[in-house]
Amino acid sequence: MQYEDGASYVSVAEVTRITGPNPSKEQIDVTHLESSGAYREYIDSFKDGGELSAEVNFIPATHQDILDDFNNDTQRNWRIVWPDLQTQWSFAATVRSISPSASVGEKLSATITLKVSGAITQGTYTP
Repeated sequence: MQYEDGASYVSVAEVTRITGPNPSKEQIDVTHLESSGAYREYIDSFKDGGELSAEVNFIPATHQDILDDFNNDTQRNWRIVWPDLQTQWSFAATVRSISPSASVGEKLSATITLKVSGAITQGTYTP
């Protein structure tokens, strides 16, 4: 998982799991009294890029930029480079939340949640 910082992309340190993004779209019920077979009918409406959650081994000093983006309402370009190292998903997003967790005898971790703004595009990864 990487974000654009000026002219280059910066990797988020020590990501252990990514969930999402989970794009979805609204559907409008256009059922009428003559709908075929008495089935409901729908048309597609607005799309939502959804959210992405990333679990990280939390390093407060290293992940300070994520907290800064949250505090400053910064929208950045992000990309996920999938494990095949050929495919990437790109999108604009803001940091919706950052949730650290600390327990005795366990690693310090955090979940970073991004809210996607606009479309998610798939492309070929170019380092």
